[in-house]
Amino acid sequence: MPRPWKRPDLPPGGLDELNRALHELHHRAGWPSSRQIQRALDAKGVPMSHTKVHDTLTKPDLPPKGAVEMITEVLAEAVRGADADTEVERLLDLWQDASDGTLSSSSAAHGEPRAEAPPPALRPPTGGGQGGDEQAYEWGDVPREWRDRAEAGEPDAMISIGLRFGVWGEKDKAETWYRRAVEAGSTRAMDNLGSLLEDRGDLGEAEEWFRRAAEDGHTDAMDNLGSLLEGRGELDEAEGWFRRAVEDGHTDAMNNLGVLLRGQGELDEAEGWFRRAAEDGHLQAMNDLGVLLRGRGRLDEAESWFRNAAGKNGNAHAMYNLGSLLEDRGELGGADVWYRRAAKNGNTQAMYNLAFLLHREGDKDEAETWYRRAAEFGHTAAMYNLGVLLQGRGRPGEAQGWWQRALAATGRRRGR
Repeated sequence: MPRPWKRPDLPPGGLDELNRALHELHHRAGWPSSRQIQRALDAKGVPMSHTKVHDTLTKPDLPPKGAVEMITEVLAEAVRGADADTEVERLLDLWQDASDGTLSSSSAAHGEPRAEAPPPALRPPTGGGQGGDEQAYEWGDVPREWRDRAEAGEPDAMISIGLRFGVWGEKDKAETWYRRAVEAGSTRAMDNLGSLLEDRGDLGEAEEWFRRAAEDGHTDAMDNLGSLLEGRGELDEAEGWFRRAVEDGHTDAMNNLGVLLRGQGELDEAEGWFRRAAEDGHLQAMNDLGVLLRGRGRLDEAESWFRNAAGKNGNAHAMYNLGSLLEDRGELGGADVWYRRAAKNGNTQAMYNLAFLLHREGDKDEAETWYRRAAEFGHTAAMYNLGVLLQGRGRPGEAQGWWQRALAATGRRRGR
């Protein structure tokens, strides 16, 4: 069950406007979890932890520009009828206002869309009103039918009420209702509560609820528990839960099991699970199968899976991998096409590879554009090569700045 996130306490100004707009878009997208957003970013080839996704919307600091851009794109793509490019442009304008420390007046003057304020029914009463006002805040816009069903002990209604109370950041109230649904015996609520706690960083209790739901047969919880355990390095138990989930046809678990087995060198079985999930339409599994096949020298079959995921369904990882395969064959025109498509979908390695091809071909203007975009996402090789290009174009000061950023990034990754 999707759930809203709590907004940070911010003073009026540009950062507050940016954060409010992000939460409004998250609302319109149906409140996907940080893990769901992470998976969507991963499909675009953008590496970002689910913790960083969550922090972008819930921390009181200015988030990185690249994180705002890509999270906005993912959320906008989940909103029916929304124009992702327009939403990205709007949020980046707000990011710039927040970065400058001033709230833009031009967007309001020109009638551009602004984030909506929370519905009055979900705000605390401003005066000393009693009775009806207090009850309005207590229940918000929860339908009477839901209240009656919840009071009668129906867990699905409790979950729905928890979600509705959390619309504008009432996460504690949402948690209360999820816990009531758990007490009523809902395994779905256990899994939802586990996801809420995981997003909050309470991994110990999240594991407890995932485990209870998984032991009661909830396949999403089995997969979530497996992922949590794998992240902690407890691979044997993670594998066991993935295997239990795949028995019920859970395609995410099939792919996750394939990834785990691939990491252990069990390539034949990993291929089998990737293939099962891919044949069932799992986009990331199509790409992962292609990667495995390419590594085993079965290039034609790998290309077929990359094309299936990239061409028909738009998986950015597959676009990049197809471009890389074609480049290795010397088919630079085809590589350019697929790198470009992957780069426009946010894949940072594709941005870098495309820039490298363009740089080599002498198109320095566009090469600079793509090096810069990759560098802004933290790609250290792009930072260095951008410096090289800028030095050659007579901009040594700017070049030196990017080299210093590359050196600093490399030092952080080495733990210095």
